[in-house]
Amino acid sequence: MSFLAVVVLGVIFCAYVSRKLRVFARSPLDNIRGPPAVSWFKGHMIQLFNLNAHQFRKGLEVEYPGVVRLSGMFGKPNLLISDPLALHTVLIKEFHIFEEPPTHLAPNRLMFGPGLISIDGEWHKKQRKILNPAFSLAALRQTVPIMYGVSYKLRDALSSRATYDAWSEIDMLNWISRGTLELVAQAALGGTLDPLEDDYPGEYGRAMKLLFPSLAALALPRRIVSTLVKIGSPEFRRRIVDMIPYAPLQQIKHVVDVMDANAQKIVDEKLDAIKCKDDVVLAQIGGGKDILSTFLRGNMDASGNVTLSKEELVAQVSTLIFAGTDTTTAATTRTIHLLAQYPDVQDKLREEIVAAHREKGTNELLYDDLFDLPYLEAVCRESLRLYPPASIIAKSCRQDTILPLRNPIAGVDGQEIQQISVPKGTYIMVGVQAMNRSKELWGEDADQFKPERWLSDLPDSVIQARIPGVYSNMMTFLGGGRACIGFKFAQLDMKVFLSILLENFVFEPSDTPIRWNYASVRYPTAGSSDKPQLPVKVKRINTEID
Repeated sequence: MSFLAVVVLGVIFCAYVSRKLRVFARSPLDNIRGPPAVSWFKGHMIQLFNLNAHQFRKGLEVEYPGVVRLSGMFGKPNLLISDPLALHTVLIKEFHIFEEPPTHLAPNRLMFGPGLISIDGEWHKKQRKILNPAFSLAALRQTVPIMYGVSYKLRDALSSRATYDAWSEIDMLNWISRGTLELVAQAALGGTLDPLEDDYPGEYGRAMKLLFPSLAALALPRRIVSTLVKIGSPEFRRRIVDMIPYAPLQQIKHVVDVMDANAQKIVDEKLDAIKCKDDVVLAQIGGGKDILSTFLRGNMDASGNVTLSKEELVAQVSTLIFAGTDTTTAATTRTIHLLAQYPDVQDKLREEIVAAHREKGTNELLYDDLFDLPYLEAVCRESLRLYPPASIIAKSCRQDTILPLRNPIAGVDGQEIQQISVPKGTYIMVGVQAMNRSKELWGEDADQFKPERWLSDLPDSVIQARIPGVYSNMMTFLGGGRACIGFKFAQLDMKVFLSILLENFVFEPSDTPIRWNYASVRYPTAGSSDKPQLPVKVKRINTEID
């Protein structure tokens, strides 16, 4: 190709980028304050979506409370928002305008198929309406015995690796992630993916451990992936992926293959069982009380056809495993790590759990019993407030609109800004962690782990802010039409695990420094290693009911 041709193609490309991203156009967002970008090409994204982004994100929370302008690729202005009124507009009042970005939906669609986290608009509303009854309190109460069965297997696995008289260092991330995967498999899907016996997870567990580090490495090329999904057939796109010698991409492809094969198997077996007599269902794991069985039985018409297509069902299974495993793993593992660091909190929580077991005369507390334990509730809330597994959620503005602010901000020109004109195409990043840690709302101790804050009335500032989250005045499970459909399932999962583990073990921090890395879902590593892991000192204790 001649030099002139290269120049012409370069000019065409730059013109295309300029038109699509409005690179050189002035924007009403130019008056919103924000830090200088280190790169015009990558903007702030390399700082924001970085495994070690803690200091940068903390600086944004301190210097630009409520709203901060950040540059995307090619200098395109975006907003990171933690103002409660603005978030109410984004998530509830004008949720139809602020949908999931194509750069997120497309990769999710490639990985999981047309499930809840991969689609938008009326299609998403339809799926959510169909799935909602399967996550009702009545349905969740049926899963409690299944959850205890998995918790006992996790307890036994740890018991065989710990002693009463000495500390044993155990990778709790490995065991919590495996336990959560199996709990989701049994309680949500009525299947099994890990017997929790050997030292190493099965193929599914090994694949899942690769997912978030690989996704973190692909945080910036999402725009390329969103374009790829529109090209040719699935077979053609797969051939393109096979030709790209990039390890994180190939790892994700492997994870997708493993997830899809298992999801197909689970759906086929479940549909066959449900179309047969009830005793076939009862013979399966959980006796047909899992979420998927509940959903399928409630969504078959008179001729036995399910409301969702086979492709959609398979996608829901992959989505449930993905969303239910890694976010809950991160939350439960972080809580274990916090309890190891705060022995007084750990002792107080253990006393409450053991007392409840003795009062009930059983090791298995029912759904209502678990949610009636005030200190267990306080510990879980505080852990989820301080350390939400997903700290930033992106939205895309589908048309020009106005965002009102509860707390006015000063513009670059020094003038007070009470509302922001947001152009079509702007990325709005929901500052989940920033909202949860706002000192204006939660007080000067907002960055500190204090479960006791939940044992008395919340500050008036929190109540009056009317935070648009679906869970306990915080943004951890988001809010509005795309709030986490399984947030009660996740809480139940955490509480069952903690109730069994704390009754049988005591935890202390490892001597190895732990770093929690920012990714789609945060994960821990130890020392200088890049391997996801959380070593914790574990010792067995005896608190059996007499």
